[in-house]
Amino acid sequence: MKLIYKRIFIIFSVALNIGFLIMAVSMYFNHSPNLNKKSAIYDIVQELKLNETQESEFLELIHKLRISVEKQETEINNARNEILRLASNPEPFDQNQSQHLSSILNQKEIVKNKLFNDHITEVRNLLGNQKAAQYYSLILDHIKKSEKTRRR
Repeated sequence: MKLIYKRIFIIFSVALNIGFLIMAVSMYFNHSPNLNKKSAIYDIVQELKLNETQESEFLELIHKLRISVEKQETEINNARNEILRLASNPEPFDQNQSQHLSSILNQKEIVKNKLFNDHITEVRNLLGNQKAAQYYSLILDHIKKSEKTRRR
């Protein structure tokens, strides 16, 4: 094989490797929703300037809420799927069973809302009124910013 062809293949191979690395890094930073969500809450907590014990207790409180809400959302989705399964059944529609499943779904939503309200109370007790108000205003600002970027 001629030397010129070998050099062309080597240059082409190096260009492909560089392109692959650039795309991998780009996709990692631009398409990593868990990293962005996690860093957002930690950035908000850092802005509160809490002491170490308060910060660790507060992050544990947020983690506990996240786990509880995810569990409730899973149960809500399961109840919705059960209602859809019932509706997709070709046999006559059982209104009583549908109402029963809907009441279960409503109860799950109520529990989820109670979890959130209890969380607000716990945050107020842990941080005090001023810091808690600052935290929730920072959360609102973050939500507004993320809504603006979604609209683009």
